[in-house]
Amino acid sequence: MNNTKRIKELRRARERMKRQLKTCPDELKVVNACMLIILQERMVEVLGTIEEHVELAQLRKAMKPEWLEMLPRVRAMAPPIPV
Repeated sequence: MNNTKRIKELRRARERMKRQLKTCPDELKVVNACMLIILQERMVEVLGTIEEHVELAQLRKAMKPEWLEMLPRVRAMAPPIPV
């Protein structure tokens, strides 16, 4: 799969995860929010655009502090995101 298709796929996944975060049960919100941050961090690594950096900063700002504390644990369990 070429990079352009993969990047589009990652962006669609990010939008899907944002929608899921709004509708998922409260006990899953922390995991979904952390996975969204992890996905966005990967997109920043791959693309490095200002827009991706801004999106990451906004996601981190919107997260509850106790959710940010869980981020290292979720990151350790998360599967790698290929690009």
